[in-house]
Amino acid sequence: MSPQHILMLGASGSLARAVIPVLLAETDTRFSLYVRNAARLAALSSERVTVVEGDVLDTARLTAALAGQSLVYAGLAGNLPALAKSAVSAMDAAGVRRPI
Repeated sequence: MSPQHILMLGASGSLARAVIPVLLAETDTRFSLYVRNAARLAALSSERVTVVEGDVLDTARLTAALAGQSLVYAGLAGNLPALAKSAVSAMDAAGVRRPI
């Protein structure tokens, strides 16, 4: 079985930062960490981790980042209705059906 590919929205948030090291240690999952400031997570870049800079409200950029992903982890804060609308639209466009 090939590893899952997870796009993590809000990857610089406290919950995501606590979960990422555990998932890297205990799974073979590949991660795309979607953040507004890629420099904040640059140290995590590796063979299994890609840091992607973007804003969740930029639906076109988010749709592109979703290419090849198995599921989406959404650890978002702020204007949740607008963020959720953009995330769902991007997921629909990219054909990703599994949010967490």
